[in-house]
Amino acid sequence: MSDSELVVALVALERACFGDGAWSEEQVSSSARTEGGVAVRVGEDAYALGKVVLDEVELYRIGVRPAARRGGLGRSTLMAFEAAARAKGAATLHLEVRADNVAAIELYRRRGMQQLGRRPRYYRDGCDAVLLSVDLHTGWS
Repeated sequence: MSDSELVVALVALERACFGDGAWSEEQVSSSARTEGGVAVRVGEDAYALGKVVLDEVELYRIGVRPAARRGGLGRSTLMAFEAAARAKGAATLHLEVRADNVAAIELYRRRGMQQLGRRPRYYRDGCDAVLLSVDLHTGWS
């Protein structure tokens, strides 16, 4: 799959997963194509985007098409993202997640992520962001 085809597929998934909150094509393309960018697609229903800087990777977006949720695809996608990030030299993963996204927080805790902090009222609707991190050399819980 070419870079352009990957971006088209990621934009479609982004829209299916996040609706009005989806990133624009320009944001997805920029993230996927930037130096250190990590873009993975798992089948037709899931993807993740992030960026490696030195030995750290930040997970920007992870999404699973609504009809495919609760079947382990989030875990598979996170594992694929981690493998791609490690291949680019990442040793630590950082992310932020909405405090009310219980399913995602549970996935990240099963991964062994630790809370580093919280950003009050970070999202437009006033929801807090929870900051999480994990050493990529540790295994899943």
